Amino acid sequence: MIGAESYVLSNVKDLSTAELFLEKIRNFKQYAANHGASAEGNPSGGNNFRGLYNIALKSIGAARKKDPEVRLDAVIDYGAPMTDSGYYFMDSPGNDLESIAGQVASGCNMILFITGNGSITNFPFVPTLKFVTTTGRFEMLSNEMDVNAGRYNDGESMENLSQETFELTTRIASGEKSKGELAGHSQVQLWRNWQQSSPLDPRDVNPIPTDGRPIDVGAGKKRHMSFYGYQSRDGITSDTVGLIMPTSLCSGQVAQLIANQLNVSRKDEPKLARINRYIALVHTEGCGSANSEDLFLNIVSGHLQHQFITHAVLLEHGCERTHNDAIRHDLLSKGVDPTRFDWASVQLDGGLDRVAKKVGEQFRLALDFPIQRATGSIKDLKIGLLTQGSISEIAARALADLIKDLVESGSTIVLPDNASVINSATFMERLFEGKQSWAVNLGYGAHLSSNGCFVMSTPTTSTTEIMTGLGATGVEIILMYTNGIPVASHPLVPVLQFGAEGEHDEKFMDDLDFVLPQLMDNSSEFLIKHIESTIKQQHVPKLHHRGYSNFQVTRGAVGVSL
Repeated sequence: MIGAESYVLSNVKDLSTAELFLEKIRNFKQYAANHGASAEGNPSGGNNFRGLYNIALKSIGAARKKDPEVRLDAVIDYGAPMTDSGYYFMDSPGNDLESIAGQVASGCNMILFITGNGSITNFPFVPTLKFVTTTGRFEMLSNEMDVNAGRYNDGESMENLSQETFELTTRIASGEKSKGELAGHSQVQLWRNWQQSSPLDPRDVNPIPTDGRPIDVGAGKKRHMSFYGYQSRDGITSDTVGLIMPTSLCSGQVAQLIANQLNVSRKDEPKLARINRYIALVHTEGCGSANSEDLFLNIVSGHLQHQFITHAVLLEHGCERTHNDAIRHDLLSKGVDPTRFDWASVQLDGGLDRVAKKVGEQFRLALDFPIQRATGSIKDLKIGLLTQGSISEIAARALADLIKDLVESGSTIVLPDNASVINSATFMERLFEGKQSWAVNLGYGAHLSSNGCFVMSTPTTSTTEIMTGLGATGVEIILMYTNGIPVASHPLVPVLQFGAEGEHDEKFMDDLDFVLPQLMDNSSEFLIKHIESTIKQQHVPKLHHRGYSNFQVTRGAVGVSL
C-alpha cells in the first residue's frame, strides 16, 4: 500500500487505526532501508512488463480492490489473528506466497487472488480462487483460473460478473473444488523476515574478493581409484540426472510434480531410462526479494553445469523477477551457452498439464542418443567437506590427511569458509605445514574451473544453505563430519555422514554411514574407501536413500523480502 496511503485512509475506523497503518508503512520502509533496499524494488518483471513501473502504481491497483465505501477497520501484524469481522490491513511483504501464508495464519479460509499474468498459486489447505484479468490469458490457462474478469472488457456487465463470482465463492465455501484443488498442486512460503536491526555496514554488502586459484596445502600421499562412470561435457562423472530447475518459488512445486512423473515414466520408457533419476531443486527464491539475486543466480547456473546433469530444463512461472530470460542473460555473462538447456513456462505454455507434457518431450528429444560410459579415476573426483560441531583430534588429523592426499592425487575438494574444523589447531597445522593460511578463494556457489583445494565464501550459518552452495560448485559427493545430529542430504549430491568413535550420540547411529575408529594408522585411506564405495554406488548414503533431503538458497546478510 506504499504510495496509496491517502486512498486507504480516506475511509478509516478511527485515528488510532490510521496512525497504526502509517506506522507499519514507516517500519517497512525502514526495514527495507536497513538491508540497503527500498520498497521500489517490489514490482516484479511481470509487473514492469505490464506497466506497473513503480511501487506507487502497483499499490494504487492493490488499494483499489477496496471499494471506497469499505472502511479500514483494523491493522494487524503478519499472521496475527483477526478478532472480529471487517476489512483488515496485515503488515506483510508483497510476495504472493509469503503474504498468503500470513493471511491464512490470521484466519482466512478462502483466498481471492487477482492475477494479470495468470499466476497458478494455490494454498495447500485453503481454497484459492484466481481471477485473471484478460480473456486471452484465461483461455490459455482455463484449467488453472477460476474467474475470467476479462469478460468485463468483452462487454459483460459488472453486475452479472459480480453475481456469478459471489455464487462461485459460495459454492467453493460449501465444498466445491476450486481449479487449483482439482489440479492438485499448491505452494506455500513463510516470510523470510531475517531483518537487519540497524543500517548496513558496507562490509555486509560487498562480497569477499576471490581469485579462483587453489590454495597450497602440505604434501600428501598419492592415492588411486577407478570407477565405471559416464562421459559428461566436462569429464567422467558417476551419475546421470535430469534436472527441472524452477526459476522461482512459484514454479517449484510444478517442477517437482514433473520430476515425479518422469521418474515413473522412465520405468517403461528406455529412452527416459538413460537417465538414472529426475529431480527438481525446489527453493524459495526468484521473486519478491532484493539484494540476493547474485547468490541465487550462482546457485542456478552452478547446478545447471553440474557434471551429474545430463540434461536440464529451466521452468519459469512466468511473472517472476528471475524469469527464463533473466537466467539466459546470466548464463551468457558467465560464458555458458544457454542453448545447452531447454526452457519452459507454466503460464506461457498453457498451465500444468501442457507444460508437463512439453518438458517430457524436451527430455525425450534430448535423449535420442545413449549416454557414453567411461572409466574415471581419482582425478575426476570433486568432493565437498562439511564439518559440524567440535572436532576430535583423530578426526582433525584424518581430515587434514584426506585433503592433502586428494590434492596430491589430482582431485578437487571444497570447504565452506566457516567450517568448524578450522577451529582445530591440529587440523590447521597438519594441513598447511606452514605453507599458507586459510583463505577464501571461491564465491558462494561458484562453479569450479580447476582442481585443487578451495575455500568457498559462505554468507550463512545454515547447514542446508551451505550444502546448497557446495552442490553448485560441482562437487559429486559431500563428506559430512558431525558430532551431533545428522542433517538432511542434498537432493542432487549424496552426503556421506560420519562421526568419530565415542563422539556421537548412539541414538543417531542408524542415520550415520560410518564411524571413524579412534585407533587407526591410515584414516585417510579409510575415508577414501568409503568415498570410493559411494562413487561406485556400492553404498548409497542412508539419508540420501531415504529421501531425507533439503535445498535452500541463502539470502546472505542483506537479502530481504519486499
